[in-house]
Amino acid sequence: MRRPIGAGPANCRGSRRSGSLAAVSNGSDLAELSTLRTQIDELTTRVLAVADHYEGTKDSAVAGDLFGVERALVTARRALDRATDSLARLDRG
Repeated sequence: MRRPIGAGPANCRGSRRSGSLAAVSNGSDLAELSTLRTQIDELTTRVLAVADHYEGTKDSAVAGDLFGVERALVTARRALDRATDSLARLDRG
Protein backbone atom coordinates (compact mmCIF):
# COMPACT_ATOMS: atom_id res chain seq x y z
CA MET A 1 0.00 0.00 0.00
CA ARG A 2 1.41 3.38 -0.99
CA ARG A 3 1.74 6.12 1.58
CA PRO A 4 0.74 9.69 0.74
CA ILE A 5 3.62 11.86 -0.44
CA GLY A 6 5.43 13.31 2.54
CA ALA A 7 3.96 10.88 5.04
CA GLY A 8 7.21 8.95 5.37
CA PRO A 9 7.48 5.58 7.04
CA ALA A 10 5.32 5.07 10.09
CA ASN A 11 8.37 4.80 12.35
CA CYS A 12 10.24 7.74 10.82
CA ARG A 13 11.45 10.31 13.32
CA GLY A 14 9.53 13.49 12.83
CA SER A 15 7.07 11.90 10.44
CA ARG A 16 3.80 13.72 9.95
CA ARG A 17 2.01 10.78 11.51
CA SER A 18 3.57 11.38 14.92
CA GLY A 19 1.91 14.77 15.32
CA SER A 20 5.13 16.40 16.53
CA LEU A 21 8.71 16.59 15.43
CA ALA A 22 11.24 14.74 17.54
CA ALA A 23 14.83 15.88 17.90
CA VAL A 24 16.92 14.30 15.17
CA SER A 25 20.56 13.44 14.75
CA ASN A 26 21.64 15.10 11.54
CA GLY A 27 24.84 13.04 11.29
CA SER A 28 23.08 9.75 10.70
CA ASP A 29 20.63 11.39 8.30
CA LEU A 30 23.51 12.91 6.32
CA ALA A 31 25.09 9.46 6.08
CA GLU A 32 21.79 8.00 4.86
CA LEU A 33 21.44 10.72 2.21
CA SER A 34 25.00 10.06 1.07
CA THR A 35 24.16 6.38 0.65
CA LEU A 36 21.03 7.26 -1.31
CA ARG A 37 23.04 9.53 -3.61
CA THR A 38 25.46 6.69 -4.33
CA GLN A 39 22.56 4.38 -5.13
CA ILE A 40 20.99 6.95 -7.47
CA ASP A 41 24.34 7.36 -9.25
CA GLU A 42 24.65 3.59 -9.65
CA LEU A 43 21.08 3.31 -10.96
CA THR A 44 21.74 6.10 -13.43
CA THR A 45 24.80 4.29 -14.76
CA ARG A 46 22.87 1.03 -15.12
CA VAL A 47 19.89 2.67 -16.86
CA LEU A 48 22.21 4.44 -19.32
CA ALA A 49 23.97 1.17 -20.12
CA VAL A 50 20.66 -0.43 -21.13
CA ALA A 51 19.54 2.71 -23.00
CA ASP A 52 22.79 2.76 -24.98
CA HIS A 53 22.17 -0.86 -25.96
CA TYR A 54 18.86 0.07 -27.64
CA GLU A 55 19.85 3.46 -29.10
CA GLY A 56 19.83 3.40 -32.88
CA THR A 57 17.95 0.09 -33.13
CA LYS A 58 14.41 -0.66 -34.22
CA ASP A 59 13.63 -0.64 -30.49
CA SER A 60 14.93 2.90 -30.05
CA ALA A 61 11.69 3.87 -28.26
CA VAL A 62 13.00 1.80 -25.35
CA ALA A 63 16.15 3.94 -25.35
CA GLY A 64 14.05 7.11 -25.40
CA ASP A 65 12.07 5.97 -22.39
CA LEU A 66 15.22 5.00 -20.54
CA PHE A 67 16.86 8.35 -21.30
CA GLY A 68 13.77 9.89 -19.70
CA VAL A 69 14.38 7.73 -16.63
CA GLU A 70 17.99 8.96 -16.59
CA ARG A 71 16.81 12.58 -16.63
CA ALA A 72 14.45 11.87 -13.74
CA LEU A 73 17.25 10.26 -11.75
CA VAL A 74 19.51 13.26 -12.38
CA THR A 75 16.71 15.54 -11.18
CA ALA A 76 16.25 13.37 -8.10
CA ARG A 77 19.99 13.48 -7.39
CA ARG A 78 20.00 17.28 -7.60
CA ALA A 79 17.04 17.50 -5.20
CA LEU A 80 18.80 15.09 -2.84
CA ASP A 81 21.95 17.23 -3.03
CA ARG A 82 19.93 20.33 -2.11
CA ALA A 83 18.36 18.51 0.83
CA THR A 84 21.79 17.29 1.94
CA ASP A 85 23.22 20.81 1.74
CA SER A 86 20.29 22.19 3.75
CA LEU A 87 20.66 19.51 6.41
CA ALA A 88 24.42 20.08 6.60
CA ARG A 89 23.82 23.82 7.16
CA LEU A 90 21.39 22.99 9.99
CA ASP A 91 24.02 20.73 11.50
CA ARG A 92 26.61 23.54 11.45
CA GLY A 93 24.24 26.27 12.57
